[in-house]
Parts: sequence; structure tokens; C-alpha cells
Amino acid sequence: MSSQPRSQSTPVMAQKLKLKNCALIRIQNIKVYVQLLQEFEKGIAAQGVAIGAREMVQNTDTDFSSISTKIAFSDVDCVFIASYAAQGAGIVTKLRQAGLDSKVTVMGLNIFSSPEFVDIAGPAAEGVHFYGEWIPGGFDDSSRAFAQRFEADTGAAPDSWAAVGYSIMRVLIEALAKSGPQPTRDDLRKALDGTTDVPVRIGFGRYSLMDDRRPVYGTYVLKIENGSYVAVKN
Repeated sequence: MSSQPRSQSTPVMAQKLKLKNCALIRIQNIKVYVQLLQEFEKGIAAQGVAIGAREMVQNTDTDFSSISTKIAFSDVDCVFIASYAAQGAGIVTKLRQAGLDSKVTVMGLNIFSSPEFVDIAGPAAEGVHFYGEWIPGGFDDSSRAFAQRFEADTGAAPDSWAAVGYSIMRVLIEALAKSGPQPTRDDLRKALDGTTDVPVRIGFGRYSLMDDRRPVYGTYVLKIENGSYVAVKN
């Protein structure tokens, strides 16, 4: 676990998992996935991890046979997937089917912290690692209560985006309460800058800001174990 922002958690994960040579797979036609992969690559490069392969997919792709076979027969010891949960599950499944060595660490984005990922990938999800701020089902009484209410209201268990979105609104409500009876946009912005130690349902349960205005709430290195999400201990 790490109390650092996500951008600083990648080197921690590289050290924890003793990575040496990674293959990278990303969606190429959605900017945020390009940026997130670049962030990950920068983080592991700082730890001396080599890049063994770079592969790209479109967000609508469903056939990953070619890249999976190529990676499965390479000498990488890790694979990082920058994709959304459903597609990432498809990639992981095809990598396993292509014969990827079970010793190779498969990793992904925080959006893999979604019941959809495990539901689609099934046994292929076993052992997948990623950094994330949400543990499906919750990590304490308040986050578990949130998960139960969300599922009762929507019929689906919350994923990472649902937990993050709820937590962001909690921060906004706190800032609005401090902004006065008729706040302007500037009033709200100033209040947001001064809003810290807010109870949230992600990370370690408290939201604050660093000096450079980056939010910090705690990030986990998570692993799928027996179909459940568990935090990797230090």
C-alpha cells in the first residue's frame, strides 16, 4: 500500500514485484490510455525496468490472438495493459490461452478494480496486479456500506469510477459548505484548495491536497486472488 499519489505508486509496484522486462499493451485511439501507459512506463524506467515489447489496440478490438502469441513467446517477465476493464479481461484471457508463463506478472490500470473484469476473465484474472484506489466490496465499514447501497440502488456492484465519482462529490459538498451562501466560481475554487482531510470511500478513507494541488488519498497495489481483490502487503 502507498499513501503517495498514483503517479508515484508505479515505482513502488516495480520494486515490490521485482520487475525486469515488461511488454506494454495500450489502446492507441483514446488519449487517456496513451497518457496512463506513458506514466507507467516512465515510472518503471526510473527503476531500471526494460521495455521488451510495445503493442497497440483499438478500443473496439476484440481479437488479440496475434499480439498475445507474440508476447507469450517473448522473454518478458511482466505485461502491462492500458485498457478498459472488459477489453483488458479479453486480452488477459487470450494471453493465458496463448501460453503465457504463469510466472509472468500481468498488470493493468485502476479500472481493472471492477467486478466486470473478474466476471469476464474468470480464472484468467488470477494473479493480475494493478494499482488502484478502490477495493471492490469496500475496505472498511463506510466503504462497504457505500458498496451495498450502490448495488441496492443500481443492481450492479460499484467499480473504481463509481467509488471515485462518489468520493469526488463528497469533497465538492464539503467545499461548497465552506464557500458561503452564494458562492462564485472563485469562491468554490478557493474552498476546494483549502479542503483537506475529507472522509471518502477510496484509498485509505481520507482526501487531502499536496502543495502542488495534487490530490492524495492513498493507493493500493492490488492482486486478484481466488477471484477476490486483495491488497499486496509491504
